[in-house]
Amino acid sequence: MGKKKLIIDTNLLLLLVIGAVEGGRHIQNSKRLNKFTLQDYDAILDVMASHQEICITHYIATEVSNLIDLTGYASRLAYETARILFSQFTQILPTLLQIAPKTHFWRMASPIAHW
Repeated sequence: MGKKKLIIDTNLLLLLVIGAVEGGRHIQNSKRLNKFTLQDYDAILDVMASHQEICITHYIATEVSNLIDLTGYASRLAYETARILFSQFTQILPTLLQIAPKTHFWRMASPIAHW
């Protein structure tokens, strides 16, 4: 059996980044994460521990960087944490058709195709 891979999407990666700052105390300070708890952050760490490879796309990394909404010193720590985490993950390069399968994407986009 191959390596167990995990891809972390935007909201959970944002929780991972902000949760790693100062013991998770800023999770509740983030408008985007105020429904999450320190237990949710711990759950992400538990899931990650059972996988050999953690993957992200550059789209996900960019969106997480854009969504960090802390201020001051906490903001600087969050961006540094993101930089370190992103460097440890495997970047995957999905094609548009992998992100939006052809049959679904074209069905949804068909009104535009008639321009």
